Amino acid sequence: MMVISCQSPVYLTHFKASRYNKFTYSLRHTHSVILLEAENDMKFIQERLGHESYQITADIYSHISKRLDQKSMERYETRLGKINSSKSN
Repeated sequence: MMVISCQSPVYLTHFKASRYNKFTYSLRHTHSVILLEAENDMKFIQERLGHESYQITADIYSHISKRLDQKSMERYETRLGKINSSKSN
């Protein structure tokens, strides 16, 4: 069994790589969320990220999509309320 100490080059390389990967992932995820919040299509985001399928993108970002659906519904209800109030005047 090989023991890797915290000072070994293997450990440090793995540690640096994992930190880099987490940063890259965070940046990629943030970019995708900003695209969604800017009302870009999920298909556009899937192609931009290079996911093999739409379903992969939808699975990862569905929580954002639900939040955007709620915002969209609130805007719809506000608009509908304005229409109804203008008809009653």
